[in-house]
Amino acid sequence: MSFKEHAEKVLHELGLTFSQAKLYVALLSFSDAATASAISTFSNVARQDVYHVMNELQEIGLIEKVISNPIKFRAVPIADATSFLIGKRGDRTKALVEESTALLDKFPSKSSKTEAQTEIQFILIPKGETLVRRVEKALKTADRRILVVTPWREFTQWTFTLHKRWRQTLNRGVRVNWITENQSQTSGANLEMIDSLTRNATFKLRTLPPAIDVRLSVFDGREVFIAANASVNAAEFPALWTNSPTMISTLEDYFRMKWKLAAEYKNREC
Repeated sequence: MSFKEHAEKVLHELGLTFSQAKLYVALLSFSDAATASAISTFSNVARQDVYHVMNELQEIGLIEKVISNPIKFRAVPIADATSFLIGKRGDRTKALVEESTALLDKFPSKSSKTEAQTEIQFILIPKGETLVRRVEKALKTADRRILVVTPWREFTQWTFTLHKRWRQTLNRGVRVNWITENQSQTSGANLEMIDSLTRNATFKLRTLPPAIDVRLSVFDGREVFIAANASVNAAEFPALWTNSPTMISTLEDYFRMKWKLAAEYKNREC
């Protein structure tokens, strides 16, 4: 992505349309005021469209119209423009928060009903950020014990991505037992992060010889995540979530069997 494209993207995310962002960035390239014809040639946008968008930008306050023959346009400094757009976006965010709060008051809460439900469910959680958020939620609500089995790569990824949440979970006294692969080398930064977790008395890490192709986590014996694909990077594929007692019991038995066979992880101080 070029610098120009990046600038247009940022301005669009701050609230401008793509056309407004494109022409504002184009106008910034001129040392002084420019005619619609010059802007059209520079940006490869039809002149009639330039006039239309320039009027929009003038109403927003991001350009000035210079009264001359022909009419010219001048962009306000980028610092002023971004400051204005950020403030406008903040006002809109505040308004949305107020509107969302009003919506919550109009819809009855279903939390008590949900907690009382015992229906067994199997849900396929989408990959990427959605999966990360669901795992983070499970970490936040866990209050007793978490069992995890992953290859070494996913172990370092999950502990790095959610490092703060893992520390908060451990500080609440939640016990974490994790099985991963025995790895002879890793980066210094990763070793430091891993050592900081293993120094916590409630975090126990054991290793098995490579290659582990199972990816699962059990939270408090009430919910479980299972990778839906034996990929090298499980977060890039959906995961199966379930509260099935039979499935959870089976996976806990599998974990206990592997835990007995696994060796205790030794950090650099050992």
